[in-house]
Amino acid sequence: KKKNSNQILAEWLAYHYTVMPLRRLIVAADPLSITSPVPILDRFRELGMNITFWDNITDFNSGAKYWHDKLASPKDGAFKRYKAHLYRQNIFYHNCLIELKKLNQAPTWTLMIDADEYVVFNNY
Repeated sequence: KKKNSNQILAEWLAYHYTVMPLRRLIVAADPLSITSPVPILDRFRELGMNITFWDNITDFNSGAKYWHDKLASPKDGAFKRYKAHLYRQNIFYHNCLIELKKLNQAPTWTLMIDADEYVVFNNY
């Protein structure tokens, strides 16, 4: 199944830019997505957000062995796509933390979140 989280990305960015306030973001493109998030990310860069975009697993692969065998395509079965997603997500999380540390930009809070998940403050 093809998906497109980019259709909700602008709203997600606007919300977290205002509520958090989100100013630093590292994004990895979903290889099964049908559109690119770059035009949306560029609009938020114009607002001053520091956004790093990795559009390929090789952009954030830290030398893991046999990573090419773990990729999936839309033609693959659901289980292979799921396993490939978990593999990419693990590499992405690891390399996000390395990137923040390397740039000495490790903020007080770091959140790993998808575009369909929102942070909501509880005032109680």
